[in-house]
Parts: sequence; C-alpha cells; structure tokens
Amino acid sequence: RVTDNDGAFDVDTVAIDAQADPTNIPPSITAVFATKLNETPPVTVQFEAWATDPDGSIAQWRWDFENDGTFDYTDADTGNTNHDYTNAGYYTARLGVVDNDGAVANTYVGINIGGTLPPVADLSVNESKVFRGILGDYEHVTLDASGSSDPGGGTLEYAWDPQGDGSFGTYGPDDTYDYTVSAGAGVLHPAVRVRNESGAVSEASCEIKVYRFSTYTAYSDTNLVGDWTSLAVIGSLPAVAHFDNSNADLLYSRATGAPALSESNWTTHVVDSGGNVGYNPSLCPVGGNPAIAYYDQTNGDLKFARASSEYPGSSGAWSIHTVDSTGAVGMYPSMVSFTEGLFPTTRYTVISYYDTTNTALKIARATGTPSAPGDWTIETVDDSASVGKYTSITAIWNGMIGGDYRVGICYYDTTNDDLKWALSDAWPPTSWDISVIDDGGGTDNVGYYTSMNLYSNSGVFGGQKFPLVTYYDTTNDDLKFARATTGYPGAGDWVVYTLEGGTDDVGASSSVIWYRGEPMVLYCNSTADELWLARAKNSAPADETEWWKHLVAPNIDPGTWRVCITEFEGLPMMAFLIQPGAIDLGVGWPMLY
Repeated sequence: RVTDNDGAFDVDTVAIDAQADPTNIPPSITAVFATKLNETPPVTVQFEAWATDPDGSIAQWRWDFENDGTFDYTDADTGNTNHDYTNAGYYTARLGVVDNDGAVANTYVGINIGGTLPPVADLSVNESKVFRGILGDYEHVTLDASGSSDPGGGTLEYAWDPQGDGSFGTYGPDDTYDYTVSAGAGVLHPAVRVRNESGAVSEASCEIKVYRFSTYTAYSDTNLVGDWTSLAVIGSLPAVAHFDNSNADLLYSRATGAPALSESNWTTHVVDSGGNVGYNPSLCPVGGNPAIAYYDQTNGDLKFARASSEYPGSSGAWSIHTVDSTGAVGMYPSMVSFTEGLFPTTRYTVISYYDTTNTALKIARATGTPSAPGDWTIETVDDSASVGKYTSITAIWNGMIGGDYRVGICYYDTTNDDLKWALSDAWPPTSWDISVIDDGGGTDNVGYYTSMNLYSNSGVFGGQKFPLVTYYDTTNDDLKFARATTGYPGAGDWVVYTLEGGTDDVGASSSVIWYRGEPMVLYCNSTADELWLARAKNSAPADETEWWKHLVAPNIDPGTWRVCITEFEGLPMMAFLIQPGAIDLGVGWPMLY
C-alpha cells in the first residue's frame, strides 16, 4: 500500500510460493503396534510406534485414533500412548510423524473392538523407486491389493488413494490400480481401503520414492580429463578410471563419501604417466582392490594396474605391469574378475582386447591375483577375419551352488560389419563357440561401442544369468539392444531390436545394467547434445515400446564410448565425459524430489 501527501493510496500484491526444502528426506515409520489390554468395552488399546529420520530428527508424534481428521494425541518425544474405545466396532487409527524440517510420514493400524472382524488389507507396488526426467517424463506403477482377504470369506471392494493425500475414490471390484506417478513429492504413500460385505473397512498403504536426476562435475581441470570413463563400485564407494587427454595419462577418481553429490566429495590422482597411456580403461575390483586394464599407445601394449588398498590415494599405491606386448595389442580392453568353486574358491581375472597386428580378438587370463607379466596366459579367441574391436566381457554363472562359469565376449567384426559373440565351453576354456548376434540384416553396419551386462531369470540363488548388450548401428545412427534368451546363447538365441532410432544420431555412447529386475541403459543423443536413460518396463522387454525414457541432462555430448552406469546404494550411478565446453569428468546421481 502506497499513500501520497494528499491521502490517496493504491495497493498491489505479489505471490510468494513457500515450499519445504526439496532436499529434505521425510521420516520413515519402521514399526507400529496396537495391543488391546482388555476385551470388553471400554477397551484400552496400547499404541507403540518407532520411526527414524535419515537427515534430521523426529519433532512430533501424533495419533488420530478414529481417523476422523482430528489428532487426539501429540507429543514431541514419543508415539507410545494408550487410548480407550467405548463402543464396539472396527477402528482405523492414523499415526503421523513430523521431522524437524516439517516433512510428514503417515501410516494406519486397524483395531477391532468387539465387532465383526474386518477385512485384512494388503497393498504392494510393482516399483517402489520411480524416476522423472527433465521433460517431466513420468513412469507408471501398479498398486496391488490382491493379497487382501476377508476372514468371513466374503467379497471385497476397493477404494484407491493413489497420491496418499487422503482422497479415496469410490469402491469397486478391481484389486489393482494402474496410474502415472506425476506428483512432485519425493515420497508418496498411496493407500487402499478394503470393504467387506458387512461394511467393515481396513486400510493399507505402501511407499513410492520419486527421483529426479542430478548431474555435476566430479573432476575438473585445465586439462582435457574425463575421457574413456569406466565406472565401478569399489568397496562401498563409486570410482572412475578415465583418460587425461592433455597429458596422455591414466587417472583414477573415487568418491570419498556417500552420497557423492559434489566435486568436493571426490579425489583424483594419476595412476600411470609413462608415455601415452590410459586409452579405453576397464575398471573392476580384483581381490577387493581396484584394478584397471588399459592400452599403452606409445608402445602398443596391453597394461594392467592394481592398487595395494581398497581406497588408493596416490600413484604410489598402484602396481603396474605389461600384460601383452607381442605386436600392436591392447586396444578396446574389457575386464572381468570372478571366483569359482567351493572351499576353497579360485579367482580368475580375464581381459578381452584387440590385436591390431593380427586383426584378431584375444584374451589374457590369470589365476589368483596377477602381479607380474608371467601371471597371464595369452590366447587368441577369434582370428577368422578382421575382428575384435569394441569388446565387452562377462562371466556367466549357471545358477547352481559351486556351479561352473563360462566367459562371454561381444565384439565387432570389421570384415562383415556384424556384432559377434564368443562363448567359452568352460573355465579355463578348451574351446570357444563363435556366432553372430546381429548381422544388420545383411546391409547395416552394426556392433560398434558395445556394452554388456547380465540379467537374471530369478530362481534359486538368483537363477541363471543371461547376457544383455547395447551397441551402435553406424548405418542408421541408432542405439540397438540385444537380449539373450538362454544363459549360454549361440546363434539365433537373441532378441535384437533398435532401442532408440529416429533422425537423431543416438547410441554412440551407451552402457547397460540390470537394475531392480529390469534392464536399464544410459546413452547419448549426439545430435541434440543430450544424455538419456532408458528403463525397461519389465524384465524381458520385447521391443522399443516397452521402455521408459528420461532426459537426464541437456548440453552434454560425451562422444563415442564415453558413458558408464552402475548400481550404487540401490540407485543408478552414472559417469560420463562432459562436453561441449569444458572437458571434465561428470557423474550423475538421482535425488528425491
């Protein structure tokens, strides 16, 4: 309100949107009990509750004993209290827990006071962690109350509150509810009311966490760093091997704490600076400590570095040796390390790579923990044509305790423009079965920049593992996906299709993992300079329509073969080269909305 010297005035307003801290994580209710202390009304019920807050403290406990919208009990210290019910019937009590930043968690408990037994409500969700990209591309979930029951054996009806805000729909016969998770809240508690033929009602709820993607720089320098990233979880923290393009050095960056949300939570040092070294690094733990296979371009050799501890802090913590120096060898290495057998177990480390001199696919394999060149056995896997570029390797377990492993390698056939597959007959191998995964229909050039991981068919102890492969179709500039239909696939045992096509150039960088029961792929759109994430809607997606796709970050084009993804603390962790602009090491990590 503004008044002049004659007393005239005018008024205007401005809107202020005050929201809770978006980084605040709500409290989690861990247990609730309602115990009747007597059976005849008035019945005294003892309520007990436990809750924690991951980023603060519990500020208030409150009970609405009749679930009528009025809190009958509030306390700053405890949720434990008694309440008397004077009339027979079935009651639903609601517990609310508030943290020190105002975030609230609710849950419900039913109490039968000398009345007709109510139904037993049960609610689950097919996916409790969902993601939302920058474009607001939401995911769908299915709420499932089919586990609900009626002690009297009657028919049940269901009313749904998908947003968990107390707004239930009308009752109906459907015991499942499909919907799009579009709310901005970081944690939702959708609920169901279940009613039996006598009119008795009970409620159940579940939890859905909604995440957005956060990307940031893990290591920046005046040099061109972050090239040829390889990401793994070593010990309990993520780590990245990458190439310093300015100094031609191999670098190692690791998080110093979790969650790793800023550059200050990362430390970086040089592993090898002996010439032009560090191309195409492949990082994995060997005997618990980080190990890297990489290409020495100066000498045309395959090299191996392993740290003396789980969390190395300097170049002096690494032991380095040459694995293969016969000709020009060592480009496009991929490494896997696994143990086989029971009491005792035997550790094997295997590196697949390209022999440039002989245009062949080779492997180096070691038993135990390799520490010198003599610890490796060198073998040629395929020299039938010009083959062996862009290798990805995995060890496939047959799902049985003490069961056998085989090693599988996907790679590019330059002569025929095909994606090929080599599978050992046992380990150590006596022979290899060589077949084609994708021949591009006889016309397309496919098989560049491969990434491979395994998925499970469930079963005992996780069941048989099946390979998953992503790769680049250079003819159509498309991202392709191949899923094996058997654990030890041969020719014809693959479902192959384009995962992302169209007019843009996509898939020159991709990385695949098995995440919470479904395949997940990180990839780049080079035309739009964008980083994308594809998440399958089920465990065995049949085509491109069975995927959710999320824009992770704009203005990022990692280039070719420069993105990685792995699972860390139950969430997808990403590493990639940041360009255009500054050439730095970037990482991505989902955060709650």
